[in-house]
Amino acid sequence: MVSTSVVNTMPSTLSNSDGTDAVALNKLQPLNSDKEPIIWSGNPAHIDGILFEINKYYKRTGLFQPLFNSRAVLLSNGKTAVESLQSIPFVSGMLSTGVTHGFDDPCPPTYGLKR
Repeated sequence: MVSTSVVNTMPSTLSNSDGTDAVALNKLQPLNSDKEPIIWSGNPAHIDGILFEINKYYKRTGLFQPLFNSRAVLLSNGKTAVESLQSIPFVSGMLSTGVTHGFDDPCPPTYGLKR
């Protein structure tokens, strides 16, 4: 289990006017399977465990999967931005590399780009 005893850089709770705490609705704050924020204690030995838990969170929620799988990013207007025109068949699902990428093994950059 990952230690969660340090101050979080992203607030996980908000205080109500009556002094009680309410959970903040920040979908980018990774949570472990017990719905507790994943935070680093400052101990370098905990980094591997934290990265493991964050990877599980991203897979569970589906966050950033297009970025990890094909270096594509969903824009706020609903469109998908890609690194290169050459990657469109892979992002759209028309072609497959046969390799699954993720948080710990993101898709490599597109090679052969003419700039």
